[in-house]
Amino acid sequence: MRSFTKIQYLWFFTAFISLLGLVVTTYLTILSIGQIEASCSIQGCNEVLNSKWAKLLGIPLSFGGMLVYGTIMILSLSHTSSINILTRKIILLSIFIGMSVSVYLTYIEIFVIKALCQYCITSAILLLINSITIIIIFKKEKLFISFHIWQVLFLEDEAKVSANPQNQR
Repeated sequence: MRSFTKIQYLWFFTAFISLLGLVVTTYLTILSIGQIEASCSIQGCNEVLNSKWAKLLGIPLSFGGMLVYGTIMILSLSHTSSINILTRKIILLSIFIGMSVSVYLTYIEIFVIKALCQYCITSAILLLINSITIIIIFKKEKLFISFHIWQVLFLEDEAKVSANPQNQR
């Protein structure tokens, strides 16, 4: 029987959190496409979901959330068996894009629309949990010690990083 390392368990945790985010954003996308009122325990969900900031070019932003969570979930599951620099790049890029959009939309909710959506906030919290987990994984893999995060995104493989002594810290 195969034993898992702590890092593999963290990748499974990331995949699980992404699955939860995928469920939330899928629900929001279905509401938006079907023009269905959200059932919320707080006031403001429908105001947020029907605002002009809820769609981009007619596509619900929650669909983008589905893509981000789906990508992170699938690639996190692939990390439980092997480590690949390309999947790390895609995960980092997905987390960066997701967090950037999430912070912007949370700002819009609070300061422009002046209403909150519990599902949007839940999605933002799940993405934050994933971001923190990914940082922990990368620290455990010593990716932050040997090179900078932008090198993970822009270098083709680890050999280029470790071969360059200027990148060592």
